Amino acid sequence: MAIFWTVFYWAFWIALSPFAGMFIGRVSRGRAVRELVGGVLLLPTVLTGIWLTVFGGSALYLQLGGTTDIVAAVNIDTATAIYDSKPRRRSFG
Repeated sequence: MAIFWTVFYWAFWIALSPFAGMFIGRVSRGRAVRELVGGVLLLPTVLTGIWLTVFGGSALYLQLGGTTDIVAAVNIDTATAIYDSKPRRRSFG
């Protein structure tokens, strides 16, 4: 089943890429190449790096601090690990 998912994923992106390229080309009409490269390549890369740094750092902090056991939750069920492993809020009353 995992092989089918990989083939489907790649086929989806190969089929979608011409439409994504045409969309970016139409939206970017009249802009400089520098603006196009910055808006399509650099900005999403930087934002993704920030996203992964923040959430990856939070996961490491929770795992290494002993607040929650993310590894055990992932080993049980990958799909629901994020919901099962989040720290529980404590009441202050």
